[in-house]
Amino acid sequence: MKKIIIIFIYLIFSVNVRGQNGIDNLWIMGWGQCCGATNIDFISGSPIVSSVNRTMNFEATVGLISDTTGTLLFYTNGCYVANSLNDTMLNGGNLNPGSCTDNYCPYGQVVIRGNLVLPDPSNQNRYYLFHQTCDYSSPALQPSKLYYSVIDMSNQSGLGEVILKNQVIISDTLNVGFLTATKHANGRDWWIVVHNHGNTFYTMLLSPNGLQGPFTQLIGPAGVNDGSGQTLFSPDGTKLATSTWWSGVASTGQSLVNINLFDFDRCSGQFSNHLFISLNGASFNCGLSFSPNSRFLYAALTDSVLQYDITSTNIQSSQ
Repeated sequence: MKKIIIIFIYLIFSVNVRGQNGIDNLWIMGWGQCCGATNIDFISGSPIVSSVNRTMNFEATVGLISDTTGTLLFYTNGCYVANSLNDTMLNGGNLNPGSCTDNYCPYGQVVIRGNLVLPDPSNQNRYYLFHQTCDYSSPALQPSKLYYSVIDMSNQSGLGEVILKNQVIISDTLNVGFLTATKHANGRDWWIVVHNHGNTFYTMLLSPNGLQGPFTQLIGPAGVNDGSGQTLFSPDGTKLATSTWWSGVASTGQSLVNINLFDFDRCSGQFSNHLFISLNGASFNCGLSFSPNSRFLYAALTDSVLQYDITSTNIQSSQ
């Protein structure tokens, strides 16, 4: 009998872009000032774990990008941007201004999936950093703003410079962990997505014309996520799955953590066909992952892993 073993690691990580020729091959983590730092590199197709010298500390917020050969260009913990030499990039300090950042930095921001780095479709040397600040609110720390900053890697002899910083895109109470992105159907541009404390999706389009939006769409139940779940696009970009605490569901007496699945139109940027999937009593974290062919959705609970066939006419019954 053929045995397949799947190991799920629930990592607080921000880059949700797949198969981009090396730019998302590297995962970094650690508490550099006292306890060391770790890299996990997937450039060869298998994870290579190494200990590295790095002074930046990471709490829950991580953002980075490599070039197409897999060489690290820059990274950030939501407090500042560091270059490939592990020094603060020119104009890379003082990200996400506010009292919450003042409290947590330089230890690292605490917004799960609060950073996202994407290449500029119009300039191969420039990158957009999307980043969220936190705010003190109930039930927990919540992002109150979505910013963007622009990094030009042609400056400073290839070490890069932050040429535009802390530009506010959205001011709203946002859900933790909902910052994600997928490619436009044209294969060049990017859709960026966040969600607020309600049923509003914000979408933005990054194209050669710059950043457009935010555009809003009301769909699905009103949700409040305190960081207990995850959101991600399928590899083909046609589905968005979220696992989170949804207030509209909890009020009915059902389990606190459940999955919401949406169709996504990569041309128009519109969501449709909301589907609720019950996790049968789950009340804690639920990590999500799609299969490479986008057919299966996996939910990693505290004590089990569930599989769903999202091509099924009854996805719930395919568990």
